[in-house]
Amino acid sequence: MLTFPLAILIVASIFDVRSREIPDWIPLLMIVSAVVAVTFDWIPLSFAQSLLGVGVGFLITLPLAWMGGLGGGDLKLVSALGAWFGPIALVCVLFWVAIAGLVLSAAFWVRGKKDLPYVPAIAIGLAIFLCWPQGILVLLKSLTTR
Repeated sequence: MLTFPLAILIVASIFDVRSREIPDWIPLLMIVSAVVAVTFDWIPLSFAQSLLGVGVGFLITLPLAWMGGLGGGDLKLVSALGAWFGPIALVCVLFWVAIAGLVLSAAFWVRGKKDLPYVPAIAIGLAIFLCWPQGILVLLKSLTTR
């Protein structure tokens, strides 16, 4: 069930790469599907955790959108991811999103391109998290133990 948001992000990535626009129905679909998933206990979150995830996603991405680093569609998608994963898992997802964004930014910079569609980085970050949910903890442990 948690791969459904990834499928939505893949569709959003296609729009982002092609037109640099994300139709409003895509984040709306992610939010509505999260509400359904929480309602039927398909994901292990309460409505409060889901709503808190939306708020955390919004608050983390809002300054980046204000500075022009992210578009409104990116902000809505990250907020919608918060509805699916809750605040704690969302922060872990965003760690991987940042890493993916850095790698993609470097690749775009090397190719002389300045305008980076960021939804692919969000999708890659989510895919890494889904494959390796304990990843950040493993990395932190390896950095703190010798």
